[in-house]
Parts: sequence; C-alpha cells; structure tokens
Amino acid sequence: MAQPGYQNHMVDNLDVTRDLDRLGRALPVDERAALSKLAPQEVPAWADSRVAEYERRIKDIEGHISTFRSLRNAQLPIHVLPSELLGRIFVEACSSRQDLRVAQVCRRWRVVVMGTPQVWANALEGRWMDCSHESERDFLQFALSHSGVLLLYELNIVFEVANAWPIIQPHASRLVSLVAHMDLENQVAALETALSSGRLHNLHSLQVITPMWPSPRLSVDARSLPRLRKLHIGGDIFTSTSTVDSLEDLGISGPIRAWEDLACALKPCTALKSLHLYYALPKEEMEEAGDFGLAAVALPKLRTFVLEDQAEQIRKLLQHLALPSSVTSTIHINMRSSADGRTLLDAIPPTTCGGSTSTHSSIDCV
Repeated sequence: MAQPGYQNHMVDNLDVTRDLDRLGRALPVDERAALSKLAPQEVPAWADSRVAEYERRIKDIEGHISTFRSLRNAQLPIHVLPSELLGRIFVEACSSRQDLRVAQVCRRWRVVVMGTPQVWANALEGRWMDCSHESERDFLQFALSHSGVLLLYELNIVFEVANAWPIIQPHASRLVSLVAHMDLENQVAALETALSSGRLHNLHSLQVITPMWPSPRLSVDARSLPRLRKLHIGGDIFTSTSTVDSLEDLGISGPIRAWEDLACALKPCTALKSLHLYYALPKEEMEEAGDFGLAAVALPKLRTFVLEDQAEQIRKLLQHLALPSSVTSTIHINMRSSADGRTLLDAIPPTTCGGSTSTHSSIDCV
C-alpha cells in the first residue's frame, strides 16, 4: 500500500508538469521545444535568461520605432520650415514656463527651443519665483543659462541672498527690471548687498514688496545703479538714502518713518517726472519749515503727482513742496480721520515753483 506522502508528491509533480505544458503553449515553437527538454528545476533559470533576451529585443524594437517615427515626422510640412523661422514661432507662442512643453513634442522642436534664447527670456519675465524651493532655483539657473546675453525685462523673485543671488549674480548685468519680494527681515540686507555690488548697472526699474513689519531700511548707492529710473518701494523700508538722482518714477506705499527721510530723499530727485504716494506720509509732527528744510524741495520736471492720505498729512506736505505749473496732480483725501475735513480741504494751497502757481487738477474725498 502506497504511503500518503508519496501520493501527494506524485500529485505535485503532475501539477507542475501540467502547468508547464499549459503555459508553454503560448510560446513560439522553438521555445516550446527548448522547454520540453528541461527538468522542472531547470525552468526558472532558463525563463530568466529568456526574459532578459526578450527585454533586449523590446528595447531594440522601441529604438527602431522611434527612428521610423522621426523619419516620418521629418517629412511633415511643419518640419520643412527653417529652424530660424520655427524658433521665431516659438518666441511668439511661448510666454510662460508652461508653454515650454512644446519642447516635448519631438526631437527637432526640443533642439530649436533649447537653442532659442528669447524663448527662455520670455519664460523668466513676469513669472513669480520663490527661490526657497529647489525646483524653482533649478529652473531659474537653467533658464538664465539658456537665455544667452539677452536683457531681462522683468524678473519677479523672492529675494534671498543665500538662494537667489548666487544664481542671478553671473547674469546681473542683463537685468533691466527686478521685482523683489521680501518675506524675511534679513532679505532686505541681502537685497542691499546685491544692489551695491555694481553688477546691476543696467537696472532700470526696481520694485520692492514687503509685508508690514518693522524692518531694516533700504539704502541705494547711486554709483552702483546709474541707470535706475523707476523705484516702487514700501514706506517701512524707505529712508533718506533710498533714492538716486536719476529717478524719473517714484512710488511709495505705506507710512515712511520720518518727514526728514522724505525730504532728504526727494531733494536729489530733480529729474523726477512721476510721484505716487499711497498713505506714505509720516504720522509724526512736522518740524518748522526753517529747521526741517522741506521748503527747499523742488521737483521742476514733475508731470504726474498722485497722493492719497489723510487730509492733515496732505496739507503738511503741500505747504512745503514746490511743483511746476504743468504738473497733473490727483489727490485723494481720507476724510474719515478728520472731523473738520472740509476745512482742511479748503486749506490745501496751490503749489508754486519758480514763481508759477499750480492748481491740483483732481481732488477727491474718500
């Protein structure tokens, strides 16, 4: 009588044989023939070797397919265009980082995109980048290196000296416009270091955006920024040395700390053509004109003057500021802070410069 264990062993061998036979039917004839000559314990190693061989064949076949597709695509009408013309189309079509996905369409398009500096300059301009993230730093570095020697007209960036400046520094001379976001107090000092480096000598426009927290104030070295024409800055970091004599457009948002800072900053700005002050006037008491020196501030080339603040502050400024007769001024007065707002409105004088009198073209109460 057969032992139970022996019977089970026979059944297991039978099942293995049946499985090999059933699975082998799906194989090519030559592979089935090779399989039929193997003992069950030899099958795993043989199967592994065949898997490796077929994977190699698949890779070769995929390469052939890619080549055939490239041959087909090379004859499509779009590829008849010269690379220079195709690059120009990409320059017009690609205005953001997302548009760079056209480089994934085919090999030739990728080559053209990679070799067209204006495409990468467009991808940088106007886009907000936070360089505290590695992916943003990688993209910034890659795009700057592929934008050639082109001028960059708006780099919009969270400015950190440890993360952003080492990437920007080799290309700093190409920056025409910079929007710097200050999230941390130490970033103001980092920006000041960059501005005084002498590498941003082509910078024409600077906008500094800060949250409303007490922070170090920003000084600008006129010798390092000889072409700076436009400065928009928060009053919390504005100081007497925040301006340069080449400025033509100055905008300040939020209260400046002292009247003296405003007076000293405006004095060298004789080329100023546009001045925007949004609740920027200091809330401290103004000194007497003779001691304070604000009466000496004249802006002879000013053409646009926009002022929005409390009536008391506006009156203090206009009593000591000389504007040309040709200026177009818009003044918005916050009347909520004054019980006698209309009296203050009537008391706002016309401003004078060189003996000419200028009246304000628009005065509104808000």
